[in-house]
Amino acid sequence: MVASQSRVFQQVGCSSLESLGVFLTEYLIVTASVRVLGAWLAEDSLTLAAEVYGLLPFLMELCSSSTPQEEDTDLLKFLLPGLCHLTADDKARPVLIRAKLMKTLSNYMQSLLTMCDGSRLV
Repeated sequence: MVASQSRVFQQVGCSSLESLGVFLTEYLIVTASVRVLGAWLAEDSLTLAAEVYGLLPFLMELCSSSTPQEEDTDLLKFLLPGLCHLTADDKARPVLIRAKLMKTLSNYMQSLLTMCDGSRLV
Protein backbone atom coordinates (compact mmCIF):
# COMPACT_ATOMS: atom_id res chain seq x y z
CA MET A 1 0.00 0.00 0.00
CA VAL A 2 1.33 3.45 -0.91
CA ALA A 3 1.95 5.88 1.98
CA SER A 4 -0.56 8.42 0.63
CA GLN A 5 -3.26 5.73 0.41
CA SER A 6 -2.52 4.75 3.98
CA ARG A 7 -2.98 8.37 5.12
CA VAL A 8 -6.33 8.62 3.30
CA PHE A 9 -7.52 5.37 4.87
CA GLN A 10 -6.53 6.63 8.34
CA GLN A 11 -8.26 9.99 7.81
CA VAL A 12 -11.62 8.41 7.02
CA GLY A 13 -11.20 5.42 9.33
CA CYS A 14 -11.01 2.77 6.60
CA SER A 15 -8.72 -0.23 6.57
CA SER A 16 -8.82 -1.15 2.88
CA LEU A 17 -9.63 0.15 -0.55
CA GLU A 18 -12.93 -1.78 -0.44
CA SER A 19 -13.99 -0.14 2.83
CA LEU A 20 -12.96 3.25 1.41
CA GLY A 21 -15.24 2.60 -1.58
CA VAL A 22 -18.14 1.79 0.76
CA PHE A 23 -17.39 4.96 2.76
CA LEU A 24 -17.33 7.13 -0.39
CA THR A 25 -20.56 5.59 -1.70
CA GLU A 26 -22.33 6.22 1.61
CA TYR A 27 -20.90 9.75 1.75
CA LEU A 28 -22.15 10.56 -1.74
CA ILE A 29 -25.61 9.25 -0.88
CA VAL A 30 -25.76 11.33 2.31
CA THR A 31 -24.53 14.43 0.47
CA ALA A 32 -27.11 14.01 -2.30
CA SER A 33 -29.85 13.40 0.28
CA VAL A 34 -28.95 16.58 2.16
CA ARG A 35 -29.10 18.55 -1.09
CA VAL A 36 -32.56 17.20 -1.91
CA LEU A 37 -33.73 17.78 1.66
CA GLY A 38 -32.42 21.37 1.50
CA ALA A 39 -34.35 22.05 -1.70
CA TRP A 40 -37.49 20.53 -0.20
CA LEU A 41 -37.16 22.52 3.05
CA ALA A 42 -36.79 25.74 1.07
CA GLU A 43 -40.13 25.05 -0.61
CA ASP A 44 -42.12 23.44 2.21
CA SER A 45 -40.78 23.40 5.76
CA LEU A 46 -44.10 22.66 7.50
CA THR A 47 -44.99 19.28 6.03
CA LEU A 48 -43.53 16.47 8.14
CA ALA A 49 -42.38 19.08 10.67
CA ALA A 50 -41.88 16.59 13.51
CA GLU A 51 -39.62 14.42 11.37
CA VAL A 52 -37.65 17.46 10.21
CA TYR A 53 -37.16 18.56 13.84
CA GLY A 54 -35.73 15.14 14.58
CA LEU A 55 -33.24 15.46 11.73
CA LEU A 56 -32.02 18.95 12.61
CA PRO A 57 -29.34 17.93 15.17
CA PHE A 58 -27.88 15.43 12.70
CA LEU A 59 -27.96 17.97 9.87
CA MET A 60 -26.25 20.60 12.01
CA GLU A 61 -23.55 18.10 12.91
CA LEU A 62 -23.02 17.30 9.22
CA CYS A 63 -22.90 20.99 8.34
CA SER A 64 -20.42 21.77 11.07
CA SER A 65 -18.05 19.19 9.63
CA SER A 66 -18.29 20.59 6.09
CA THR A 67 -16.42 23.68 4.97
CA PRO A 68 -16.96 26.20 2.18
CA GLN A 69 -13.40 25.55 0.95
CA GLU A 70 -14.46 22.09 -0.15
CA GLU A 71 -17.08 22.80 -2.81
CA ASP A 72 -18.45 19.25 -2.85
CA THR A 73 -18.88 19.06 0.92
CA ASP A 74 -20.35 22.51 1.57
CA LEU A 75 -23.72 21.26 2.79
CA LEU A 76 -24.79 24.33 4.72
CA LYS A 77 -25.33 26.39 1.59
CA PHE A 78 -27.99 23.91 0.46
CA LEU A 79 -29.78 24.05 3.81
CA LEU A 80 -29.67 27.81 4.47
CA PRO A 81 -32.93 28.74 2.70
CA GLY A 82 -34.86 26.03 4.55
CA LEU A 83 -33.19 26.89 7.84
CA CYS A 84 -34.33 30.49 7.39
CA HIS A 85 -37.93 29.24 7.17
CA LEU A 86 -37.46 27.04 10.23
CA THR A 87 -36.09 29.86 12.39
CA ALA A 88 -39.46 31.58 12.04
CA ASP A 89 -41.25 28.53 13.46
CA ASP A 90 -41.75 28.61 17.24
CA LYS A 91 -41.34 24.84 17.57
CA ALA A 92 -38.24 24.56 15.37
CA ARG A 93 -36.35 27.47 16.92
CA PRO A 94 -35.48 25.72 20.23
CA VAL A 95 -34.38 22.63 18.32
CA LEU A 96 -32.05 24.76 16.18
CA ILE A 97 -30.66 26.51 19.25
CA ARG A 98 -29.94 23.16 20.95
CA ALA A 99 -28.33 21.93 17.71
CA LYS A 100 -25.95 24.91 17.86
CA LEU A 101 -27.12 26.59 14.66
CA MET A 102 -25.57 29.92 15.64
CA LYS A 103 -22.16 28.34 16.27
CA THR A 104 -22.36 26.48 12.96
CA LEU A 105 -23.31 29.68 11.10
CA SER A 106 -20.55 31.64 12.86
CA ASN A 107 -17.92 29.06 11.93
CA TYR A 108 -19.24 28.98 8.37
CA MET A 109 -19.03 32.77 8.03
CA GLN A 110 -15.53 32.75 9.50
CA SER A 111 -14.49 30.17 6.90
CA LEU A 112 -15.96 32.29 4.12
CA LEU A 113 -14.20 35.41 5.38
CA THR A 114 -10.93 33.53 5.70
CA MET A 115 -11.28 32.41 2.07
CA CYS A 116 -11.88 36.02 1.02
CA ASP A 117 -9.11 37.44 3.19
CA GLY A 118 -6.73 39.35 0.98
CA SER A 119 -8.86 38.98 -2.12
CA ARG A 120 -11.03 41.78 -3.37
CA LEU A 121 -14.79 41.25 -3.22
CA VAL A 122 -16.78 42.56 -6.15
